[in-house]
Amino acid sequence: MLNNNHPRASSHHFLQVKGVGIGYHIYCPYSEIIAVYSYKQALGTLPTLQHPLTLATFVYDSHTTWEGPEDHLPLLAALNNVWPSELSFTAELCTTGQLSFLDVLVNLSENAPTYELYQKQTHSGMYLQFSAHCTIQVKLNIITS
Repeated sequence: MLNNNHPRASSHHFLQVKGVGIGYHIYCPYSEIIAVYSYKQALGTLPTLQHPLTLATFVYDSHTTWEGPEDHLPLLAALNNVWPSELSFTAELCTTGQLSFLDVLVNLSENAPTYELYQKQTHSGMYLQFSAHCTIQVKLNIITS
């Protein structure tokens, strides 16, 4: 894991002794690297029959599909053994035919999944404070996207 990061907020500097703070410019790449590494390590410990049908990762989120309702349990246990004292993986199961993944609501049907924009009820419409520690290009891209 990463040590001794110095994120800044306004004129204050903070020492983060473990991990990477959200808003810190290297947070997303490190999260993606850690997620992909964790999945490779965990899947390497399981027989192929216990692998998911599909697997997608984005930063610190992942989406997997399985045949049965408890087929995810061996992978979840293996993931939690990769970084046992630093990182904890959890699972959100689809029980209503819908599951949110990032900003997408996945509607599962017998024919094919459909997708629509998903925002939590607490969504404020604010995506990034302009004073956040990100490059100017990231800030401008958020405005125009």
